[in-house]
Parts: sequence; C-alpha cells; structure tokens
Amino acid sequence: MFEDANALDFLGKEVEAIPLYQRSIALGISGIMRVKAEIQLGSSLSIIGDNEGAISILSKVQEETREPAALIFLCIALLRSGEIRKSLKTALIFILKGNRGLSPEYERILLHYIDEID
Repeated sequence: MFEDANALDFLGKEVEAIPLYQRSIALGISGIMRVKAEIQLGSSLSIIGDNEGAISILSKVQEETREPAALIFLCIALLRSGEIRKSLKTALIFILKGNRGLSPEYERILLHYIDEID
C-alpha cells in the first residue's frame, strides 16, 4: 500500500496517495517505512493545501525522529501556511540543537536571538 501511495505521489496524484499513506500507517507499517510514509503524507497534505494536517504530522515525526527531511517538509508547510517566522525559528532551533561546530558555545545568546523572531 505504501509503495502504491509512493507511486501515485510521484505522478502528482497526491489526493489519491493520501488515503493509501493513511491506511498503511493505520495498518502498522513500521520502522523507516513508517517514517517515510508519515513524511510523504505530510508533504502531500501540504501540497493539496491542508497545511494544518501537514504541520501536525510533520511536527510529530520531527520531534520523534529528529529526521532532517521531516524538518524541511515541516518548514515548507509552515511557509505555505504563512507562518514564515515560525518556519525560520523551527529550522534555527533544529540546527542549534544539533550541537555541531561552535554552536554549543553560543547556545544561550543564539536562543535569545531566536526568541526575538516572534
């Protein structure tokens, strides 16, 4: 079912793919395939204009997995819904919490700056 949804999605038939993604998730698809199904479901929801549904599922996936692809699709859904500042803030916090490079040294001040985005 997931593969069928994936193929429909690839063909630009998101409306047809969405129920198949939802069904494969409900039937218990697991592991990396579940993560992919949820990300692709969120992306498809965003494409058809259901940004609220997209943001909901992509936020959950991103929080649970810290998967960068989920974050990117989430930021796109936030942008499409007009939440530009929230999109930027979400991406910046993800980058900061990745603890790469020198960011841990600057975390306190960077969090302060990120809070200014609101």
